[in-house]
Amino acid sequence: MGTRFTLLGEVGALVDGHVVEIRHRQQRCLLALLLVDVGRVVSVDALVDRMWADEPPRRPREALYSYVSRLRAALAGSDDAVVESRAGGYALVTDPEAVDLHRFRALVAEAGASAEDKAAALLTEALGLWSGEAFAGLDSPWLVVTRDVLARERLRARLDLVDLRLRAGLHRESTAVLAELTAEHPLDERAAAQFMLALYRSGQQREALRHYDQVRRGLADELGVDPSPQLRDLHQQILTATAAPASTQAPVLVPRQLPADLPGFTGRDDQLAELDALLAERRDAVVVAALSGTAGVGKTTVAVRWAHRVADRFPDGQLYVNLRGFDPGGTVLDAADAVRGFLDALGVPSGNVPRDHEAQVALYRTLLADRRVLLVLDNARDSAHVRPLLPGAPGCLVVVTSRDDLGGLVATNNARPCVLPVLSAEQANRLLAARLGVRRIHAEPEATAELVARCAGLPLALAVVGARAATRPGLPLASLAAELDADDLGLDGFASGDADTDVRSVFSWSYRALGDEAARAFRLLAVHPGPDFATPAAASLLGVPQAAARRVLVELTRAHLLAEVSPGRFAFHDLLRAYGVDLADPDEHSAALLRLLGHYHHSTNNARTLFAIRQNVGPEPPGPDVVVIDFAELEPALAWFDEEVATILPTIRYATAAGLPHEAWLVTKAAAAFLDRRGMLWDNADLLLTGLEAAERAGDRREEAAVRQNLGRACFRVGAYDEARVHLDRALVLNTELGDTKALALTRLGLARLCGSLGADREALHHVQCSLEHFEAEGDESGQALAHNGIALCRSQLGDYPEALRHAELALAHAPDDSGYLDTIGHVHLRRGDHDSAITYLRKAVELAVREHDNNSEAESYTHLGDAYAAAGDHAAARDAWQHALTILDQFQAPEAASVRARLRDLVGVVDRAV
Repeated sequence: MGTRFTLLGEVGALVDGHVVEIRHRQQRCLLALLLVDVGRVVSVDALVDRMWADEPPRRPREALYSYVSRLRAALAGSDDAVVESRAGGYALVTDPEAVDLHRFRALVAEAGASAEDKAAALLTEALGLWSGEAFAGLDSPWLVVTRDVLARERLRARLDLVDLRLRAGLHRESTAVLAELTAEHPLDERAAAQFMLALYRSGQQREALRHYDQVRRGLADELGVDPSPQLRDLHQQILTATAAPASTQAPVLVPRQLPADLPGFTGRDDQLAELDALLAERRDAVVVAALSGTAGVGKTTVAVRWAHRVADRFPDGQLYVNLRGFDPGGTVLDAADAVRGFLDALGVPSGNVPRDHEAQVALYRTLLADRRVLLVLDNARDSAHVRPLLPGAPGCLVVVTSRDDLGGLVATNNARPCVLPVLSAEQANRLLAARLGVRRIHAEPEATAELVARCAGLPLALAVVGARAATRPGLPLASLAAELDADDLGLDGFASGDADTDVRSVFSWSYRALGDEAARAFRLLAVHPGPDFATPAAASLLGVPQAAARRVLVELTRAHLLAEVSPGRFAFHDLLRAYGVDLADPDEHSAALLRLLGHYHHSTNNARTLFAIRQNVGPEPPGPDVVVIDFAELEPALAWFDEEVATILPTIRYATAAGLPHEAWLVTKAAAAFLDRRGMLWDNADLLLTGLEAAERAGDRREEAAVRQNLGRACFRVGAYDEARVHLDRALVLNTELGDTKALALTRLGLARLCGSLGADREALHHVQCSLEHFEAEGDESGQALAHNGIALCRSQLGDYPEALRHAELALAHAPDDSGYLDTIGHVHLRRGDHDSAITYLRKAVELAVREHDNNSEAESYTHLGDAYAAAGDHAAARDAWQHALTILDQFQAPEAASVRARLRDLVGVVDRAV
């Protein structure tokens, strides 16, 4: 049976089924503190602080050692659980599954990535682990805060289970448990929405409306706020008897992602009729159309045309994605990235997107449940490529296009196969007539027949030929046919179904008609690994000024060798990209890729300097022929990055795989501040992990140190403190060995912040003092200001307010308009009891953070401002400040949100008494 531990109720342990006697309250407290971080070292300082906070015994360390000794004795009979002494602290080593808290979290996480029936069973098992409130009977302040966090996790799991039961139609059966939940949490709007929906669907419309009024009054009386728009919408639907959704999630956006329909579309009546027939299918399962055919046969065109024709049948929107399944550059769009894109399209804030891919798929399917959405999954690699993108509930219709026959989808997902053949001669004639005009076609019927024959019914080839003829209106079609006939490769292969080689002959014919500059551009632009690119990026790839780049882009677009997908942004069809890659010299492509990386590196760094003023080390000058964008204001810089980020990320990954890890790292480092600021915290961490792998493969210790330093910060930002410590400790070792003083200083700053967050204030002070010494040795005044700011925070935590204030003022003197330094000096004033000064500085910090669009600093300063108002007795102002902070933190899924939410909860009922 082994050893089992309980935290979700009375704290205790069982060894082989026998209860372990742990009678002393502080001994149970120690056990709980070690089990919360099971398997990880908890420092002695942290244990002392968490056990006793501001009221430690006379000799806290000796008392702690005594409790550790007693706990070891109590667990002496266990073979699979032991309290180990490790550097600076202790760790209770056992299987996390043996601790009910960790078992609970694992089951909830698994439920989030499972089908609904399995998820319900997992959540039921998880909730069954609770026997009361967590850490029952223990009043350590740290455990009290953690208890509140766990209580919210328990509530969320209970509400998740109710959601599943409501979707299963168990409305009447859910009313009792919802009545209990809403009584326990009268201001929780999610529980209120569930209760209202369950009552309404149980035939109790009046009771549902009455509960809404009760919640509305409670929110107004207790918090001074109105119900959320989602709850108000549900109330209106119940009031008018139109409530339909079985899910109580917030309403999603209605996406309209279909590409533009192709003018002059002709033919394909049989295939369109097959797709029309799908609309009559029974809706007891997701309906899937598997549209397959050879390359260039027009699968995307048919799918988009039909989707536009029936879009009004799908009022909840249309989703489209090019999966790039046969991308010649190997940049297939992974299903995980496609799901992430769909979540963005459905209005899910980036901070609310789970990190785990399976959890993202579960959220995506939840959002599509009980909705009528049309999905076009274009250019799939195979059946496995699209399965994660299929909705989980009936109501949606999916059209998949692929060169693969998608037999797997037909066999296992009951997809309806629709094979797209080449065009008949009559259809091909109509296509050319639509592009060139009936008069021109009828004037040269034999030449037209020759062109149609050479293209062998392939729409892509016909489109290229038609574009060539349309741009040369005075050229006889017979001359075009003669040029095509003279091609050494010819087009005979189309008739055999092997389209790839012969399509290249059509492309080569258009390619040879290009001017020298445009032909070179076609070869080089194909190296771009992103889904599309802007003119400055194209200019850098080509090594020419932007004006010259614009000229050749226009020429390529007119020749239909490139598409302008939005003003100033261009994209290749994958076959055309393949042809361009085949034409290019590898060395020519390598040089172009280096210029492209230089463009993204320096442009991103220029944009970053508008807000990351503490980064005083600029990059090396850009190489020759690299176009760099300069930004005079922050707003355009942020807008530029938001538009480019979907291109920058795959470019970094491609460069890493192509053997350019250093150049990829430079772009990553420049982009990290944006990713952090924009709430793309997990993207930042994942990208840095890729950089770390590349640095380790290359054996570049200096690069590894730099990546680990940044990765430590990224992990810290998402609350992964253990991982942050591993990376920062390793960076410290590497930078020490390398003798890189400035890097050492920055790494020490990261360690100081981490230790401070974990309550190890003296260790934090040691690191930041070392950082100051390093910066002084380098003569780096900006770095010294950073270190003084860190020392001020540590001294403040230790109660040494005069020294804290002195160091805070030293930092502020260097940069009077730095919101972070203003926040620190305000926080020090708050802790020393000068509330008026604290409020003055913190309001300035908030104003600067807002002006700089620095959401992280804004949330932190709003939190501290709320603390200052609360200390001064202005509870209404405190509530407003904390609510501002919470809105930002929730958007980023920041771990600090829990403590701010606790502040707001504790304030309930206080505001009215204060006014």
